[in-house]
Amino acid sequence: MLRRARVRQALDDLPGALADLDRAHELAPDAPGAYSDRGDILRFACRHEEAIAAYDTALTLDPDLTWAWGSRALSLEALERVAEAVASLDEALRIDPGYGWAREQRERMLGAETSP
Repeated sequence: MLRRARVRQALDDLPGALADLDRAHELAPDAPGAYSDRGDILRFACRHEEAIAAYDTALTLDPDLTWAWGSRALSLEALERVAEAVASLDEALRIDPGYGWAREQRERMLGAETSP
């Protein structure tokens, strides 16, 4: 279901992708990956509030999901909630100090925040 949801997303079939994720949730309601994938699909559709809610659910199920913390940060940034975005990246880096992508995004966001 998760792979098919990604394929549907790539084909710009948002309703189909979300339907596949709904089915994945029915089959495995405690699987954080399905919620994280839902967040990604919603983020790509610029539905950031919904994406954040999906990431939050994934993180409730698995607080160590660094990818979800990073993706959550991108949605928060898109909503101009930079301090919260940086806090999400800080959490990803607390879990995995070697997570280079999160470090780069954090530096970029902090640099943009101080630019005129």
